[in-house]
This record gives sequence, C-alpha cells and structure tokens, in this order.
Amino acid sequence: MKFALKLLYSILFCSLFISCSSDPASDPEVVTPPVPVVPVPVPVVEAKVTAYSINYGKPDEEVTIKGENFTDKLENISLYFDSVKATIIAASATEIKFKLPTTQNVIPILKLEIKNTNITNLVKNQYNGNIAILKANPAGSWIVSNSPTDNTQVIKIQILDNGAVYYNWETSIPYSGVTLSYNYVKRSLDDGKTWETWIETASTNWATNFFATNNDEGWSVYGAGSLYKIPMGGQTRTLLGNSFGSIIHMNVDESLKNGTVITSGGTIYTTTDGENFTKGHSSNLTNIGGITGSTYLDNDHIWSYGLRTISSNEGYRPILLYKKGSSAEWKEKIFSDGTKDDRIRVAQFFTENTGLMLYSNEIKTSILKSNDGGDNWNEIYSGEAFTKMTFSDADNGWAVSGKMIYKTTNGGVSWTLDYTHDEDVLSIASKNKVVWAASKSKILKRYL
Repeated sequence: MKFALKLLYSILFCSLFISCSSDPASDPEVVTPPVPVVPVPVPVVEAKVTAYSINYGKPDEEVTIKGENFTDKLENISLYFDSVKATIIAASATEIKFKLPTTQNVIPILKLEIKNTNITNLVKNQYNGNIAILKANPAGSWIVSNSPTDNTQVIKIQILDNGAVYYNWETSIPYSGVTLSYNYVKRSLDDGKTWETWIETASTNWATNFFATNNDEGWSVYGAGSLYKIPMGGQTRTLLGNSFGSIIHMNVDESLKNGTVITSGGTIYTTTDGENFTKGHSSNLTNIGGITGSTYLDNDHIWSYGLRTISSNEGYRPILLYKKGSSAEWKEKIFSDGTKDDRIRVAQFFTENTGLMLYSNEIKTSILKSNDGGDNWNEIYSGEAFTKMTFSDADNGWAVSGKMIYKTTNGGVSWTLDYTHDEDVLSIASKNKVVWAASKSKILKRYL
C-alpha cells in the first residue's frame, strides 16, 4: 500500500513538473540583436576663397566671393561679418553672391562657413582678407577729433573711392640749434578711428609727394628727385627713378602701370608699365617760377599750375599747363593780364570741360570758372581771402580762410560761413559725401 502511494505521488509530481515546464509563458524570450548600421563618413571638402568682386562697399551692395569647391546649396552656407549674418543670394561651386550687411565696424571680420567644408581664404588685400563696409553716415555738423600727429603743415589730403583717407604731414624738431623737418603720410582705413604711418616722404612746402591707390599701394617721393613705388601696407619702398627733378604732381592707375609725373620745371614724364618713364613735354620753367600744384581726372586729363617768368622787367605770371584728352597735346595758358603778385592757389575740374580756380593776389581773391577745359576763364566770385578750396561736385564746395570754413551751394558764386575752428585749417578735401580737413592738432570731418 505504501508503495502504491509513493508511486502515485511520484506520478503526480512528474505530471505537475512536466506541465509546468511546458508552459510557454515561462519560456525565456529570445531577443535577436539588431544589425548595427555603420555610418558612412562624410568627406570634408577643401575649399578656397581666391578673390572678391570688390574689396569694399556699402550696405545692401551685392558682392561675389570667388573660389573653388563651394556648394550650390544655400542652406549649407553661412556668411558673417563680425556677428552680423549676410544674406546669400546665389551660389555655385565657384561663386557665392551676397548682400553686404550693416555693421558697427568699418572693417568687420569676415567668416564664411560651408557644411562639411574646410575653407582657406587666400585673399590678400589692405583689409587683411576682409571686406570693408562703408558707413552711410547721416549729414550733420563738423566733427572734431584729436589728430594722431602734431602738424606743422598738411600739404595734401587724399580721399579714395573705398573711403580710405591719407594725409601727409610735416613735423619740426629742434636739434643742436637747428630745426629739422620730417614728412610722413598717415592713413586710416576705418573712417578715422585708427591711423597708421604709411610711408616717410620728402620734405616740401607745396609739392604732392605721394599718391595712393584703392589697393593701399602707390607712389611717393623720397630724396632729391627720387620716385618710389609703395607696396600694399606701405612702410617700404622700391626705387623707380632718381633723375626726375623736383616732383610736383603724380598720378597712377590701380595697376601701378599707367601714370604721369610733372616736375616743378614743367617737364612731363609718362609710363605704361610702371617702371620705364618717357620724357615728353617740357615747359622749361626756370629762374623764378615753376609748377606748384595740380589737379586731375585721369591720366589723360591733368591740369597743373604755377608761375612763368615773362621778362626781367615784368616778372612772372600764373601759368596753367594742361592736357584734356588721350590724343591731345599739352598746352600752356599764361594769365598775362595779371600782375607779378597773382597766384593760382587751387584748381579743380569736375568734367573734362568744367572747372574752378582759386586765384589771388595781395589785393583780392577770386574764383574763376572754365567751361572749355581751361582755355578760357571768367570770374564768378570776388570776396573772402580764401587760401584753400574743395568741391564735392560742381555745386557744393568749401573754402578756407584762416580758422573759418565757408560753404557754397551754387558753384562758388556765393559763400556763407559754415564753421569756425580754434586753429588755422591747414588743408581740406572732399569726396564720397564727406569733407576732411586738418589743423595743427585736430582732424575735422563733415558728412554730407
């Protein structure tokens, strides 16, 4: 009996065990791991920026960045000027077209980003590979700031199309009982916020001893009759020639190849390769007299002025030495009706035909106008004893008399006092809707 019970219990236990072990709910779940997806590496493209369509411009102006291995997908391109994002207009593998934004700084840091692309900027310009954004400053009153230099004289102010400003200044230093004079050119690329010395020049009382281009290159005089080529950034020089004589006028194009030099004796030198100069017209202005100043529109339209000796009894008279056209010969006009005290102080032409001249003697100061390129002149104003004059266009101009700056809005026919400074104004110039002036210790500017 006991055996039968044990057998029964054994059978029941085995049945129960078999029943439990066969329960599908108790079977462990078998999980098949997913097949790992190996990411395909995205190759990094090597791109190059090789040039800009312009190196400077105004807000909303369209600019093209040129280079290699860009993309045509606008969504993958970002362009910043400092922290301001520019609007991309179009793109291809070799060009990115965009609009310049409005920035706080004149020379903001340009940062181009393209997805999965390493970009190398190969552009070398005066802005360290960046693009200058000129300010659209509102017209207003004169703004006066401290000059970076102590100016005994400021012979010339040159304003470029890109807004850069250059001026040459003379400083005098007493040394061992004598006074030594040194001349340098200062320049600002950021609307006068900062100034740097561009080059040292020859000492002169009236001559144009430098000429700068939009590339921050140019020509300069250093030493007796020596003309030098100045590279981008200035500081150094390369001799172009040392037998010109006293250079009064110089101009050269952006390539530094096509240019003209005029000496105090009225001798014209021209070049078409920037290295070799051909001697042309010579006025032989010797003894008392000579060329003292100039103005120009381009290499084929130049007007220089000074004095020519008439005779030992009559003394000298103002002379205009000029060329108006690529095929035109150099001409001389002597203002023989004047006196030996007459001077042409300033001349400026707006077109090949229309120009103004500041003409003075010990008795009066006049403004003369020509409508035929300098052949004939008529007086349109006589009054204030102006010494300097500049025009932004044929109607609007400014003239200096000591500490006072006068303004005209009708081409020089009438003038009104615009500003009185606390120092004599040494030089004044206008271009790009701004007037720049300099005194002994101040820099002045007025936005138009």
